[in-house]
Amino acid sequence: MIRPFRLLLFVCVLCITAGCGERLDRDKRVGLPGIPESPTERLPGHARDLAQIQAEGVLRVITRPGPLTYMVFQGDEAGFEFELLRIFCDEWNLDIEVVLLRPGEDPFHLLDEGRGDLISTGLLNENELKNRCGLTQAFEHTGLHLALPASDPDVDTLNIPIGLNVTVPAGSQALRALRRLREQDRLDIRILRARPQLADTDLMRMVAWGEIEATAAPASSIEAAAAQLGNLVVGPPIGPPSHRVWAVGSASQALRDALDRYLARNYGRLPDGARRSRNYGIVHDRYISDPKQVRWYRQDRFRPDRSGVLSPWDTMIKRECEPFGLDWLIVASLMFEESRFDHEVVSSAGAVGLMQVMPRISEADSAALSQPELNIREGVAHLADIWNSYDYLPDTDRWPFTLATYHAGIGHMNDARRIAMDAELDPNVWRNNVEVGLHRLRDRGHYSRTRHGYYRGDMSADYAESILRRRKIYKIMLERYEGRPEGIRRQSRADDTEASTQNPAAITNTSR
Repeated sequence: MIRPFRLLLFVCVLCITAGCGERLDRDKRVGLPGIPESPTERLPGHARDLAQIQAEGVLRVITRPGPLTYMVFQGDEAGFEFELLRIFCDEWNLDIEVVLLRPGEDPFHLLDEGRGDLISTGLLNENELKNRCGLTQAFEHTGLHLALPASDPDVDTLNIPIGLNVTVPAGSQALRALRRLREQDRLDIRILRARPQLADTDLMRMVAWGEIEATAAPASSIEAAAAQLGNLVVGPPIGPPSHRVWAVGSASQALRDALDRYLARNYGRLPDGARRSRNYGIVHDRYISDPKQVRWYRQDRFRPDRSGVLSPWDTMIKRECEPFGLDWLIVASLMFEESRFDHEVVSSAGAVGLMQVMPRISEADSAALSQPELNIREGVAHLADIWNSYDYLPDTDRWPFTLATYHAGIGHMNDARRIAMDAELDPNVWRNNVEVGLHRLRDRGHYSRTRHGYYRGDMSADYAESILRRRKIYKIMLERYEGRPEGIRRQSRADDTEASTQNPAAITNTSR
């Protein structure tokens, strides 16, 4: 039986594409200010400052996974530095595009190539960096220390033990600090470089479990890890007191100035302690200061790069997507966008459950649609109907069209395509074409001539782009899980059993 929606969509598509078999020349297309170009269209080696970033509407952040930098947690983007940057971007009306480092990759190389605007990798201020980039002012004061097992009766938190084996990530600032100590102070220590797949959080876990003697990290990072692991203590310093900074290109002076002004309003070092704004304090407590919150946000079972799991519904999503040949990661990304993986959500418009299914497109009522399995089945079937209706498009355009239609409905989507045609844009191309038409649905000069009237089409365009960006992040995180050693996976599961089972978000304020 042909679903009514599919029949209506097929008729509408025939109407709008009649006479449009030929693609318009590229020089007839009109770009939309503030909408990012695709990564393949960006010129490498082109450093951007704040004006260019504002024109594109996206700040590209080079980072690596970790609770103090960036992570996916319960499907959402999180992390100490990421959340601080998200507040900054909200003030400047910018989106964040995360550029995740591969194991062993140099963030400064990506910055020099113009593939990112800012490095956010837990950097500590040091003179060697000032010749390579521009450094912001401090957003946390700390310093490099040894991380040692608390259960060792011979542990010395003031002096570095003779003959100590210290394992650190390759290319880390701790590696350089330890080499300086060994060469200048003639300390008898052995420096071991960890495998590229192991982060500093992995190494601190290995110290707590007795698998390695010591590692080195910022003191605040060790204290936060100790709140989760227990058997970990901040050992002697391996360098002078320092502070966390972000790095920007040497030519990005306006961006650096804007970041400094933002940080000056939110954080400062005073003789009797740090001065913190309310928003900064909330984020700092979440990842560093409050042990209960720190334990919660360090549970690996909620991180796909540590657990291999995106949501409790992964198995159902894969099962329902398989008959239609749909990308389950896109469906998972859509589900998070719609409901944050909460199966009990009901919108003011009556959309129900994980995929916010409207009862009118299903034979089931609202009560039945609140059941996860049925909701996913109906939502995926509806998405597949839309996907199949655009089978004449390449996947690069087919998915944005499908997602925007899922959000806006076929009527508003057809209006956007008509607007694109009136502007001599291509109604079968998403970026800078139908995307422009969607944005113009809120412009009276355009929507007054459409069949379905005013609509916030920019929301549907952002919806499609957000899901596709999240899908990329989800894929990278799951690939990272596959590359992790099995021993570390087992330790992650064991540590999570000791973590707090109470969600601190229920008893604390948030910055969002």
